[in-house]
Amino acid sequence: DVVKYLTIQMSKLYQNNAQVALKVAACFGTEFDLVTFKKAKVTGVALEQFLPTLSSSGFLSETSPGKFQWAHDQVRQAAYDLIPPQKRKMFHLLIGTRLLMYTPEEQLEECIFDIVPHMALGHEYLTSESQKCEVAELSLLAGKRAYRSLSYPSAVNYFNSGINMLPASCWERQYKLSLNLHDMAIKTAYCVGNFSQLCTLVSTVLSKGKTLEDKLDAHNSQVRYLNSTGQCEGAISQCLVVLEELGEKFPQDLTDEIEVEYMHVKGLLATRTSNDILQLPVMGDDRKLAAMEFLSLTQAACSNTRPQLGVLAIIRMVKMTLEWGLCDVSAFSFAAYGGFLVSPVNQDFEGSYQYGKIGLKVLDKFSCKGQNRLVARVYNMVFGTINVFREPYQASLDNLKDGYRDGCQSADLEYAYLCLQKHSVLQIHSGGSTLTKLEQELTSSAINAEKYGQTAALLSIVVWLSAVLEIKDDSSRENPYMTYLNCTEDALLQQQVSQKNLNFCHSLCNKQKFTCLLKGDLDGAIHYYNMSLKYPHSKWAQSTSTILGDFLDGIIAFTCAQKHQSDEAYWKNIGLKAIEHFQKLVESSEWNFSHKLYLLEAEHHALKGNDEAALQKYDLSITTARKHRHLQEEGFALERAGNYHLHKGRHGNALSKFSSAKECYERWGAHSVKNRMAAKCRELSY
Repeated sequence: DVVKYLTIQMSKLYQNNAQVALKVAACFGTEFDLVTFKKAKVTGVALEQFLPTLSSSGFLSETSPGKFQWAHDQVRQAAYDLIPPQKRKMFHLLIGTRLLMYTPEEQLEECIFDIVPHMALGHEYLTSESQKCEVAELSLLAGKRAYRSLSYPSAVNYFNSGINMLPASCWERQYKLSLNLHDMAIKTAYCVGNFSQLCTLVSTVLSKGKTLEDKLDAHNSQVRYLNSTGQCEGAISQCLVVLEELGEKFPQDLTDEIEVEYMHVKGLLATRTSNDILQLPVMGDDRKLAAMEFLSLTQAACSNTRPQLGVLAIIRMVKMTLEWGLCDVSAFSFAAYGGFLVSPVNQDFEGSYQYGKIGLKVLDKFSCKGQNRLVARVYNMVFGTINVFREPYQASLDNLKDGYRDGCQSADLEYAYLCLQKHSVLQIHSGGSTLTKLEQELTSSAINAEKYGQTAALLSIVVWLSAVLEIKDDSSRENPYMTYLNCTEDALLQQQVSQKNLNFCHSLCNKQKFTCLLKGDLDGAIHYYNMSLKYPHSKWAQSTSTILGDFLDGIIAFTCAQKHQSDEAYWKNIGLKAIEHFQKLVESSEWNFSHKLYLLEAEHHALKGNDEAALQKYDLSITTARKHRHLQEEGFALERAGNYHLHKGRHGNALSKFSSAKECYERWGAHSVKNRMAAKCRELSY
């Protein structure tokens, strides 16, 4: 046994104080610095005088001035074994105590990671309540520093260690310390996805907290946990209870209340410019600040299941800002208000864009050194919803990645992963990435979302990962629904129906329509169109999924109408509604939507038998998609044009279009679609 042999040799070679130096050095781990070592005055002798001897003996090496490292882990273990096992915890406590004694107060936070681990190892030898509470305070300080540096697993350990040191009477004798430790432990439990611990700690705070204000952080974390895991109704109920205590009661009849409050806020905004809003005073009322926070959480919880309630929460955030002043949540309130304006009930794309910009300016106003805890929330709304109606899809991609990064850094994980999910979905719509890269991104997102318990975002990530794998024709991968959700897609759909998450169900149907059309499965696309009618997307919310769905519905409708059967008028009407919708969208963003409109118009002309106009619109759709770098939609337009030529008996033209479509799909990485185009080309070549 090498370690045992080295321990024996160390005990023979060195006098007592040299052995003490070995023991102390071993307690510091694989490397340590001279300044910290000198503070560990466990004897009356200056132990640092022995470090040169230990270095010359080969046990240690001085890697740089004042920096030491053990020659090998086994050498350090041998030195550590010089300490009798029954005395090791006490020895660590002694070192920690000495480090604390000889660390100036102004340097305490900087040195806290050197001190607390030793104290924690020896905590069972702390005898008085005052000693235990002092070490708990130090653990709180260490945990906060780890939390700020994003070292969440370490922060969890520090906070839990501090809680474990609290005496039984802590809530009576050390109320503030107990509350702070529990609040921070709850926040870090959320960050690492330990939701069982979070619920236990929240229960403790809600039962021991003296006032509503003392319980707000616990309520906040619990709502975020419920939102992240898709328990929207529980999150909504919790928010409404807290808001009522804060003086914000919601009525039973939402429709009339929305109309009244919306018109009031619209009137208030009509008299204020962007600069007027930015010059509002800073909100100073603590209860209003808390209400703003819980209104924003309410909006998040309601977005899929109770969108009307979410709209009213948005309107009240804006109203509260105008009446009580700006706060950091005001940035989200204006961004969310802009998101409301693009909804089907408004379709005010210009107004939405302007309020999105106001949200970004308020965000900057409350940022410190470029950091703001609400970046992910605001970016998710502005770049994931609002700007796609005005700016090229591609312009939002980097900002959504920034939203993900900043959300992780500020522990706003729910919105961080929503930014990441929207980043991937926008690339599917825009063709901004090959499917191979997109598969890698979605897989990484799914793994991390699952790891940190972000179920709400994970659902959408898995839906689109499955779409990518189907289009790629990648049979080597296990079904992502089973891998990450342990269920089939059908089971997931039924689960979400039972939870009244109709927006998600509608989006899932849109995904299926998308893949069916790319695979040439019209019957499947019709099936999912009919299914989507059971799950109407809320008129109070707009998203890229609804844009995609409306476009696909138009394509399905015109394809069915072109069969000239008894239901032709029914399908034609659906197609014309899609054209009308995209005419409105093109007025706002030609870049994102004109190629879709041209293709819908081409299909309409094909239905009417207007050959020249149909060919012109097909060509416009193809060239515009190419110009605006929508690779997969260029391929889709080429395929549709090929189908039209084939129907007209122009086989040479059809072959040319199918061949070009195959090249687009191949560049995109859609192997199943490429192979289908190749088969059509072979058939026409004979």
